[in-house]
Amino acid sequence: MPWLRPLNCTRDSLNNVIQQKEKEKDSKALAEIYGGIYAYFFDSNHKDSATSYAIKTENFSLQAGDSARYYFTQVKLGELSINAYNTEIAKAYYLKALSYYYRVKNYKMLFHVYGSLGNVYSL
Repeated sequence: MPWLRPLNCTRDSLNNVIQQKEKEKDSKALAEIYGGIYAYFFDSNHKDSATSYAIKTENFSLQAGDSARYYFTQVKLGELSINAYNTEIAKAYYLKALSYYYRVKNYKMLFHVYGSLGNVYSL
């Protein structure tokens, strides 16, 4: 990821990189960029920004064929939906991720998804 080298990244320089990657139709790079942005906002009080960037990450991950990032983002979107008390949407995200993690035998994430589904049903 040489395009992410500068640590002194400004909003303008990040926008330039995003525009360049959009012109190149580099879905993998865009998924990584938006994934980093949503992770930043996920740990802040700006959950609406986290949600919008997570949805962009989800879309670009799907286009890039990055299943691991796509389904991890599904789980994070489920968490954001629970925080917004939207249990039906959270349930949909978790059920989609559940089938994937079961299929690939990722037991750690499966445990997390089952726990989150239990939380949805308790709400």
